[in-house]
Amino acid sequence: MRLAERVRAQDHLVVVAPARVDASNAHEFRLALYDALERRASVIVDLSGVEQLHAAGAAVLVGAARRALVEGVALGLRGVSSAAATSLTRCGLSRWLSLAGSISAT
Repeated sequence: MRLAERVRAQDHLVVVAPARVDASNAHEFRLALYDALERRASVIVDLSGVEQLHAAGAAVLVGAARRALVEGVALGLRGVSSAAATSLTRCGLSRWLSLAGSISAT
């Protein structure tokens, strides 16, 4: 089973996050996001299936947002589940990542 699925949608690259993002798979999730950032000018992270987003997973998203900013790549979130939104807010990381107005890949 692949941790993060990369799907091409128009001129975006979509990275689909797994249902649970924690310390056991954060490294793989980071690699998938950074690979996508190197390949495209626009990357969307689909969080619609996320049931649990632990601090390690939230940190990966913030790191990807910082890297995207430095590299001039648009990074958006799509389908932010309530579990993911709650985790990002509790960690104080919602200020780094926009939870509203996510990009559509359709």
